[in-house]
Amino acid sequence: MEKRGGLERVAAATGVLFVLLAFIGFLFAPDPPSPGDSNEQILDYFSDKETQLRWQALFFTVAGVALLWFAGTLASVLRRRLDV
Repeated sequence: MEKRGGLERVAAATGVLFVLLAFIGFLFAPDPPSPGDSNEQILDYFSDKETQLRWQALFFTVAGVALLWFAGTLASVLRRRLDV
């Protein structure tokens, strides 16, 4: 069995990191405005909830990076295993 380096272990854990960050991102989601709300109410919603929406966007962005890293690691591992 080959020894795995520290970076490979971190890369393998990015799948768990993705799930955790996406879950936290959903926790920051404020209740959306109703479809029948006026334009002014919708604009007020975005100005009132700006901080929550920015945090949510940050968590989803970092989660997306973790997902891409995990997918690349998974593809690399599968490629090595199938070439044997």
